[in-house]
Amino acid sequence: MLLVNISDTRRFGSVQVATDGRILRFQEKRETSEPGSINAGVYLLARQLLQSIPTTRPVSLEREIFPTWIGEDFYGHLATGPFLDIGTPESYALADKFLAGLTTPYP
Repeated sequence: MLLVNISDTRRFGSVQVATDGRILRFQEKRETSEPGSINAGVYLLARQLLQSIPTTRPVSLEREIFPTWIGEDFYGHLATGPFLDIGTPESYALADKFLAGLTTPYP
């Protein structure tokens, strides 16, 4: 799982990792502002983890699958550089400027 550090995790929740990168915990979105690492939405998954995802119904990776992988060979890699979440119409609208290097919405 690719992770990025941002100054305010309120909108995203956060991911706690051990010093070796192993994912320890997911913390849901909170009312308080604090810095931390978040899931950047990019994954490199081993075949056995992929095969554990149900295929007979829709699932939420973040809510249903990832928490069950804690304790497995499930690691996060901290990336540096700008980050843009395109999960809302407002943030998606920033994509052109972001990709052109004109804006960085999440410091």
